[in-house]
Amino acid sequence: MRNFFVVIAILCTVGISATYAQRMQESNSLLNLGPGFFRGIGFNSSFDYGLIDHWGPGLFTVGGFVGFSQFTRGTGLYAVNNSRFAISPRATYRLPVDDSIEVYGTLMLGIMISSESYTDVWGNKNRDTNPGEFFGTTAGIRYSFTSSISAFSEIGISITYIAVGLSISL
Repeated sequence: MRNFFVVIAILCTVGISATYAQRMQESNSLLNLGPGFFRGIGFNSSFDYGLIDHWGPGLFTVGGFVGFSQFTRGTGLYAVNNSRFAISPRATYRLPVDDSIEVYGTLMLGIMISSESYTDVWGNKNRDTNPGEFFGTTAGIRYSFTSSISAFSEIGISITYIAVGLSISL
């Protein structure tokens, strides 16, 4: 019986927190932090600033993106270790579903530095580093728990294919 009351208390707390959630608005800032998966294991962070509210039914934000991923192809002597670091401006269009949920799409165009290390058939260790362009586009969803804390999930072409994490309103 005690477990039943604990579950009810948790559900009430989550329900009360969700009622105070607010959607992103013009001149608000949002910091996103979280891990990324597929195309290696990585870390994604982005910053969004509400620029134009009521642009159609949604909000247009601008900001920046920084991400890192690392993965290994092959095994043993033929293992190739790849790491990527990207930095980019980011444009986002956010469409609120209700006060707690919004869906969004992003576009990014910046710089990526790719590094590859491997051992050749003679046992020599080699490392190649190549800077280049970075293009990313993602679709995401954000659920607000409170007016300042929310969770997000993104899927698309970025430093990793899937990203999840927390968003903090600043």
